[in-house]
This record gives sequence, C-alpha cells and structure tokens, in this order.
Amino acid sequence: MELQKSMEEQQNQQHSSLIEWAQAKQEKAQPPHKTEIPVVKATPSGILVGLVDGVGQGPASEEAAQLAATTLQDYTHQSLSELFARCERSCGGTKGVAISAAIVNTGVNTISWFGAGHVQAVLFRRSPAAEPRIHKLDRFNGLVGTGQIRLREMCLPIKPGDLLIFASEGVVDTFIEALPIDGKPRVVADQLLAKYCQENHDCSIVVVRYLGQG
Repeated sequence: MELQKSMEEQQNQQHSSLIEWAQAKQEKAQPPHKTEIPVVKATPSGILVGLVDGVGQGPASEEAAQLAATTLQDYTHQSLSELFARCERSCGGTKGVAISAAIVNTGVNTISWFGAGHVQAVLFRRSPAAEPRIHKLDRFNGLVGTGQIRLREMCLPIKPGDLLIFASEGVVDTFIEALPIDGKPRVVADQLLAKYCQENHDCSIVVVRYLGQG
C-alpha cells in the first residue's frame, strides 16, 4: 500500500497542473490474485489515464496485463486507436486483457476514450447543472489480444473538476449512485471500494480528477 501511494504521489507531482489521481485496491483473502494496473502517462496533447485488468489469475494473466500496460506507456505519442491496436498485437496469443483508457487533450479540454472487456469507466461532471452529469463508457464486449475488438474511440468535452473513474471486475456497477463524494481522489476511491467491491474479489478503482492547465 505504501509503495502504491508513493507512486501516486510522484506521478501527481509530475502531472500536478493536469490531474490528481489515486487507486484503491482490494485483494481477496487467498492467492492467486488478478493483476490490475493503472496507467497514468503524459502525452504530447495532455495525459493518458486508464486501467488494465488481467483475465483469470496467475502468471499468464499477470504477463498479459503487464504487456498491455507497458505498450500503453511506451507509445503515448500515438492516438488511442493506435494504442489499442498495438495492445491487440502485443497481447496476441494470450487469453486477452480488459482495458479502458482515455487521452485527455488539455489544449481543447476533451477526452478520447475507449474500452474493451469488463473495466468500467465513467465521466462524472463536477457541475450539478451538467446534463447529463454522468457519462458511462460504452465498452466493446471482446478482450484486447483476441483479435475480436473493433476500434472506435469516442470524444467528449471535459472541464476542470470533472472525475474519470475506472473500476475493475468485482466492483458493482451501481457505484455511480454514491457520487458525488467530497474530497481528494484518494478519499473518493477508498469510499467507493469499501462499499462496492464484492466480498472475496480482487478489485481496483482508479479515480482521476482533471485540473486543466492550472
């Protein structure tokens, strides 16, 4: 837990003018555990954020998830569609991985996002007057690496104060009913995980608050 918080603090400092973020994670009582990897990396246009969730358990699941996360982090100069296409190739021959991710374009305050598999993603508007206030990512049902996904990223406006939330398998999809929650992303992530992670499941929730250009 301390290592996880240290990583978040370092990356929050690096991206302090753009976002602040936190991951809350629960592991079931007995191993093997699933591999869930947050991705937070600067891009030429802004920042890439997302969550990679391995399929199944054990070394094969971990290897596939690490392959996908590394690919996303290594090619952030490319578009989201190109990133997913690279992940599709790098994870070929595995059982596949679930990924939901977004590139925040800070110059024009938009996000491009796409998801495949069971990682939920939600954009929650800070303003109570926003209509709609909650946008759910319409994910593709297939898994990255299986040769089945059809790439189609979508674009939405984003404003300072808005939240991007990514939730792995095991998190009950009604977690959006708890929003808004006051506080830093760490507070939001911890409260959501405590209430909506199913018992004896591996779960991760990543909460990203967009700050704009500061």
